[in-house]
Amino acid sequence: MTHPIWQSRLLPLASLSLLCSGSISAAEQVGSFAFLGNNESFAVSDAQQLAIWGGSGSETLLISGTPVLQVDANVERIEFPNALADYTFAIQGTQISILSGATAVVSLYGLNGDLTLVFADGAAPLQLSGLNSANLGDAALSTTAGSLTATLNTQITSSTAGGGSGTSNALYDSWVLNTDNERARHIADDSGQKVLVNIQSVTQVSDSTGDYAQVSATGIPDYVVSASQDLVTWLNSRPKASSDFIGGATTISAGDEIQFGQNIGYDSTNQMSECGQNEGFGYWPPGPVCPEDTSKVGLFPESPEINADDCDTGLSAIGYAINGVSMYGWSDGQSYNSEGAWQSLAPLAEVYDVDICGGHAANGDYHHHFYSACWAETAGDTGTGHSPVYGFAADGYPVYGPWHDTGVIAQSCWKVRDFTAGSATGCDGDGVRNCVMVDQYDPTAGVTGADAEGPTTSGTYTSLSGNTFDTTAGFFFEDYYYDSSCSSEGEAMLDQYNGHEHDDLGYHYHVTITSANDTTPAFPYMSGPRFRGKLQSNAITSCSTGIPNGGGNEGGGGNDGGGGGTQPPPR
Repeated sequence: MTHPIWQSRLLPLASLSLLCSGSISAAEQVGSFAFLGNNESFAVSDAQQLAIWGGSGSETLLISGTPVLQVDANVERIEFPNALADYTFAIQGTQISILSGATAVVSLYGLNGDLTLVFADGAAPLQLSGLNSANLGDAALSTTAGSLTATLNTQITSSTAGGGSGTSNALYDSWVLNTDNERARHIADDSGQKVLVNIQSVTQVSDSTGDYAQVSATGIPDYVVSASQDLVTWLNSRPKASSDFIGGATTISAGDEIQFGQNIGYDSTNQMSECGQNEGFGYWPPGPVCPEDTSKVGLFPESPEINADDCDTGLSAIGYAINGVSMYGWSDGQSYNSEGAWQSLAPLAEVYDVDICGGHAANGDYHHHFYSACWAETAGDTGTGHSPVYGFAADGYPVYGPWHDTGVIAQSCWKVRDFTAGSATGCDGDGVRNCVMVDQYDPTAGVTGADAEGPTTSGTYTSLSGNTFDTTAGFFFEDYYYDSSCSSEGEAMLDQYNGHEHDDLGYHYHVTITSANDTTPAFPYMSGPRFRGKLQSNAITSCSTGIPNGGGNEGGGGNDGGGGGTQPPPR
């Protein structure tokens, strides 16, 4: 049976009422009015008609197509999708109009200071000096609409411009911005106020190392699941259902709509942090902590650089999903007998420690280790054509969903070792784990003795949450090697970092699944086990410096199927 985590159906939360008084921290949109939060980037698309007010910080409009916008004096930057020559300009009194053909894309009502206009071919400041008097850089505007020949700073170009690798556009356009001040139904902060969901702002910032998208988020999603009978059956079939649920079974029924954090009957009393009633209690199985508003701010480079050195992913976040949820790598920080030699995989050893959307929290940070239907539906991934962006890795490269094309998955080239005696990747006897690959990236280098012996491929492993798993080949990290010949077998095949480059998408990673007919996650699950790109000094994480010896930050448990574990729940 395909498990419910891969099959969920999301339903949007109802928007909350707009409070127009007080300070604004994120864009609030009601009808044809949009109030920008301080230092926020706000994306507008073709055919939108909006009146836009800026905040007291440095606000940016990211324009795609030809919307019709009335903009007040408090917006400091506007990015256009086309070159300067594609627009005409006019000034009447203190009103400045920027037109594409006959459409007034932007009408500005006075300027409090310099406004930077960014086009596909460069940028220049727009300055108002008096009635009927304004300049774009060194070019004067006229009262009659006309084109301008201005000197542009060609080092600054629009992130909404068409063409190119697609990375820069996706970096600003893919995020799920909370434009309605929407708050979680069940997750509250220390004061008892419900937490804002999804992304609060995306802004462009620059320093001596380059230009970055600065992403601010609480880390709390707005997932809603319509429970299937398969999900209910799976929950009640958990190995430890009698103790995992207060009543020995879930309290939900098929057809119920489950809000993120809603009580479904789990016994949360032994969790490491308190889950208050109606504030997450009963949504997570015993073990994981409750998620918190982490108020995270991450910088993602507009132009990722290829890393000259090896850079392994670690236990912390390796990227942000488009809704602000953290993306974690393959490791759960545990190993067989806590000896560090045979490291367990989070998407196998934590299947009974994740919620019905395939996520859980460590140190309050809610995250995904692997593909989830909730995540897919947030991204709008229907399996038709190439998957959309699911998130961004810490090195700046986008992470797309599992589909390379309709019916064709992006295929991981990491292979499971053959533990048959005498095989090139095996050890001293059939199913014996007493050797490791000399180089997981070069199977021809052979094997060498392991620091400690692991369970056989017919053995078992008990997770921190007390669930037992069969340790068939593929259960541990050391069970895998990269097959370089696989990467040249077709466009859909992925490289050692779980990514590739094709068409106009530029280099990108993929979340990987088993096959077009089986959405069970496939190692290494998303970007990794190493970053392809350089981690800047301001990145959300750094290169891993060692192998964990067990007792890491993860909450224990079991996940997925590939290597002898149980697959996560169906939807």
